[in-house]
Amino acid sequence: MRPSLKGLCELLVLTAMTFSLGACESLARYRETRSSQAPCDASKPVQVETANGAIVIRKGEVAEAEIRANLRTTSIERLAATRVIAETTPGGTLRIGVRWPGERQGDEGCDFDIVVPGAMGLTLQAQNGRISVSGLSGVATLSTSNGAISVEGQSGAVKARSSNGDITVREASDRVDAATSNGSITIDMAPAAIGPVIAETTNGSIRLRVSPKFSGKIEASTSNGEASLTGFGQGLSPKVISESRRSFIATFSDVGAPSCLTTSNGSVVLSPRN
Repeated sequence: MRPSLKGLCELLVLTAMTFSLGACESLARYRETRSSQAPCDASKPVQVETANGAIVIRKGEVAEAEIRANLRTTSIERLAATRVIAETTPGGTLRIGVRWPGERQGDEGCDFDIVVPGAMGLTLQAQNGRISVSGLSGVATLSTSNGAISVEGQSGAVKARSSNGDITVREASDRVDAATSNGSITIDMAPAAIGPVIAETTNGSIRLRVSPKFSGKIEASTSNGEASLTGFGQGLSPKVISESRRSFIATFSDVGAPSCLTTSNGSVVLSPRN
């Protein structure tokens, strides 16, 4: 027996109401900003992990780590039960994160804004949020699922990974390894930086500005776009081994680790820093 038109309409209304209620229950409408401090040894690493939120960390004139956490939860009870943690491991690493009551629900999340007296090494992991780092030291390992990554003045190597977002590294003093699926990559080397640089994106342009000390061989290629060397002259002029509209190979010196710039859709530009 076929259902009546009235019955079908009632079923559709009930389904829509159920979906609407489920969507409301997953919304993180309850918000709170919490501020705290934690001991931080500037000669030790810092690790920060968050889900559905951004991480901003920078060096400042502070004696301890100053942590500002912007929490979002689906209920007032869950907000009260959520904990922002800042723990120091036996080895001295400062670990910052969120302890949710059970599993994280819906679009719950936390943004971190952190000021530290310094750090010798960083491991930052975000899901659905940007990452910003400024003025720190040591190897920086940065990853996010959806968000841009920005690094300024890191005194150490940088490894950055994003699925959807631009990656920008300014005043890079050491090796840079940057990869994103959908986004552009911009890297400016510090005056004495020798590299190398590994940069790869699927959809986006790549721009690398090198220092007079940059060394080694560099290969660049794009599937859809142009690959070019521009602005070189006296004092810094790489030897071009091969060059076409979509690729080039050049050397700055016979020693030094090789660099590689690759994109599928976008331009690749290599130039000297100003």
